[in-house]
Amino acid sequence: MVILCVIPATSDFGNAEVVKLARKYDPDGIRTLGVVTKCDDAANAEASDIVEKVLMERNSDVRLQLGFHCVVNRSQKNIEAGMSREDLWDKEKKVFTTSDLLKRIPKHLWGTPRLMEKIAKVQESRVDECLPKIKSEVRHTLLELEQKLRELPIQPESEVEQFRLFNDTISKIREDLSRRIRGEFMSAESADRNLTIAPKVASMVQEFRQDLLSKNPEWLGEDMIDEVDDTVKTFVTGHTVDNLTGPQVFINFIKQVFIKEGLLEKSVNGLVADVGEHLRMVVQHVIQEHANMSGALCNRLEAKAEDHIDQLTAKARYFCKAISECQEVTFTTDGEYTENLNEFRKSIWLNNDPKKYLAANFGAEGQLPSEFLELLKQAKEEPRKLATLEICASLHVYTKQMIKNFVETSAKLVKFNMLDKLAKKLEESWREDQMSSLRELFPKDDAILKRQQDLKEKIETLYEFKRERLLGERDLEKSEFISDRPMWESRIEESLDGVEEMVETFHSQTSGSVREAMEDSEHRRSDCAQHVFEAPPKPSKDPMQHNGQALRDTCFGQSASQHVMVIGDWGGVQYTEEMPILPADHRSHLFPKRVRSFVSGVDDYAQHRVAAQMLNLSFYDAPDYVINVGDNFYWGGVNSSCNNNSFEEGFRWNQWGPIFERMYEGGGLDGKQWLGILGNHDYGGFKFTSGWHESIFYTWAVGHESTGRWMTPAQYWQVKVHYVNFSIDYYFVDTNVNNAWKLNASDPKDGHNICSEKHNEKTAECSVTGPVSREACHSWFESLWEVQKRWLDQRLSLSKADWQIVVSHFPPEYNADFWTEMGHRYGIDLIISGHRHYQEVIEVGKSTKTAPPFSFTTIISGGGGGITADRVPQLAGDDDAYGFMDLFLNKSKIHIRAFSHTGRLRRSVAITPVAPQATKEFLSMYARRWDQESAKKHP
Repeated sequence: MVILCVIPATSDFGNAEVVKLARKYDPDGIRTLGVVTKCDDAANAEASDIVEKVLMERNSDVRLQLGFHCVVNRSQKNIEAGMSREDLWDKEKKVFTTSDLLKRIPKHLWGTPRLMEKIAKVQESRVDECLPKIKSEVRHTLLELEQKLRELPIQPESEVEQFRLFNDTISKIREDLSRRIRGEFMSAESADRNLTIAPKVASMVQEFRQDLLSKNPEWLGEDMIDEVDDTVKTFVTGHTVDNLTGPQVFINFIKQVFIKEGLLEKSVNGLVADVGEHLRMVVQHVIQEHANMSGALCNRLEAKAEDHIDQLTAKARYFCKAISECQEVTFTTDGEYTENLNEFRKSIWLNNDPKKYLAANFGAEGQLPSEFLELLKQAKEEPRKLATLEICASLHVYTKQMIKNFVETSAKLVKFNMLDKLAKKLEESWREDQMSSLRELFPKDDAILKRQQDLKEKIETLYEFKRERLLGERDLEKSEFISDRPMWESRIEESLDGVEEMVETFHSQTSGSVREAMEDSEHRRSDCAQHVFEAPPKPSKDPMQHNGQALRDTCFGQSASQHVMVIGDWGGVQYTEEMPILPADHRSHLFPKRVRSFVSGVDDYAQHRVAAQMLNLSFYDAPDYVINVGDNFYWGGVNSSCNNNSFEEGFRWNQWGPIFERMYEGGGLDGKQWLGILGNHDYGGFKFTSGWHESIFYTWAVGHESTGRWMTPAQYWQVKVHYVNFSIDYYFVDTNVNNAWKLNASDPKDGHNICSEKHNEKTAECSVTGPVSREACHSWFESLWEVQKRWLDQRLSLSKADWQIVVSHFPPEYNADFWTEMGHRYGIDLIISGHRHYQEVIEVGKSTKTAPPFSFTTIISGGGGGITADRVPQLAGDDDAYGFMDLFLNKSKIHIRAFSHTGRLRRSVAITPVAPQATKEFLSMYARRWDQESAKKHP
């Protein structure tokens, strides 16, 4: 902190021991303030260079960055006489204002009161400079220690703890394997990509197909033609070429090359072996990742998995061998081969183009080179040669088709015997084998227990430091509220006559006050929900029942992470249960403005990639909650009618389960609530009859796959969140009026229209929950927006929180005039939005091609991966096409971090609170009043 270097005015500054000592600890002199005492003695001296030394005018003078400050001390005689500080300060003032020498020293460089104020200011600035670094270092150290603690093997002592740990570990391994088998495990790292299952096996099958095709003989080559011709000579003896030669020679070559020589069996055995080896590697990796708390457990699980995969490999090899031996030519026995052969001959004898016949019957696989077709035409008059060429052509066409069919069948057998239910069967075998030997799997390790205790003590020490710092900050805020600058004794109070009156004026003219915010944080109201957002009572059938309602306040204590994740436009499409979840493809020519190239590995796994990175971050720093800006399910929201009652008819679990519940689970995401709103696609996209009400009713869903995390109790609603020393008012608004145009109209920016005449049938209606007809659709959304504008105006005027944050599906460029006025009047700090299918942070006062400058910061987080991005992504993730946002919250700043679909930090922005217009005017008045009072007391 600040070093006070106290030097008598008459001493030699350059050789003073105190200066040498200060330089030892502050070599550059940036923290040293020189305090020159006994200035009255220097004034009485015959010759003194005190002024030059204090002003540091000469090259030889001691230089300090904070400079020197002159004071007059109380003498021993003064002390004995009982001289008060006030009397001393009056004497001091007289010395500096009457001495011809000391008059040359500027007023701000002398006087004890000014010294006290200067020290306080310097200390304050040093604290402001150093405290963020200290906070960052403490936070970083805490994260490191907590990570080390998590990495230590868990030491369960009781049988109950052992069983719980065993059960949780097996469940995690099973779910991890299931995601890899389903193709839902994504990573930008090449090493991680090798640890997938579905994509890797698909790649192996493709290599298997190419390998077989490469080993397929060149039937149209000169060598094979000669070999077939020799065989024809053998068969033609005693028989006519037409009635037997073709089928017999054909079958003979198929059996010889593909079955007797074992081409099919050897190749498929290689595929099975490769898949089995890959499964062993992935299963071993997953086991070591989730069961690393016990080496004994890892070894036991790996041994059992090895045996199980060996059994699966042997079974798959048996079935694949069987189908390889069954590749007989079935159509030769029922005359189909002869029929095709005759048709082929006709195309030659009638001088037709054989290519047309082959293309019509065999597709691309039946293409023959021009040279071979010329040989066919030349062999018209030579029956045996023609038969040879016909057989070669048949083998060329058929073997390619046979290989294709064999590969497809083999792939299905491998999938059925080796992949399907692998995770489930492993889990069953592990549970059956291990339940009787839990103690052996979790041996006690005293060294690990001691290490755990040491880490916990260090973590507790740092948390205690954080608690003390927060308490200190609260005390500082109280004092700053009274004075707006550091207090120094009672003279500040003397200079603030009437400050209480000003404080009351401040309370009445602004929507919140520091004092009330502190009282809220110190004295929690009895109706504050602790670390959870509580939904209002479950509605019976009306999803609009709780529109505009303020939820019960939520309080987060010392253990809160004070960070929040933001995601939007995230729910992909699963056309059937067997198909993977894919982003809705917005790149087609139906959307001319969105046409772009397809990036394989990103555009087909966008939602999975973003979810995986949210999970990765949550392992290190779990969010307090997630903010969801809508467009939860593409293309058209929940697949039900707006007139259905989900509480009576059930929820669409085929969407909620795989696309939400199982997609965003594990790590620090478990149990974290999603606070959200509806987007235009939740109403139907280009229609208004989808089951948008189910996205509200799911707030109260129980049983099946619901984890109780979903929190969208109304179309628009509000909640206040209290942290230890600050609070946030969140306003969730429905802005879908911006895509609810009149019939035959559409949004010129996006081409969407929820009220579309083209896509809503004439009889379309939502009489239970929404518009009663397509003609009434636009006015229904317009009325909803008008009500919200009045609601938001009234609620913002009552806000006493430190931060005001609006959550909207549409960015504020829609209804820009309204948001400009609200931001200016009430000091909105941040608007969180989506709709645009990319990631962007627009800072205060910045404009874009489509948005004017606003007085608040805007987040656009529409790259959740439910729909293909408007921007071209990169496999490495160096783009803003897909991703999510992370907000770190504190009293003075919100740090916004934008992460891409590979976890790359794309941008980091810090924002400060925006004062409403009334506050700005009052602070200006307050500053003028302060200057006036200060001028009176300290001329």
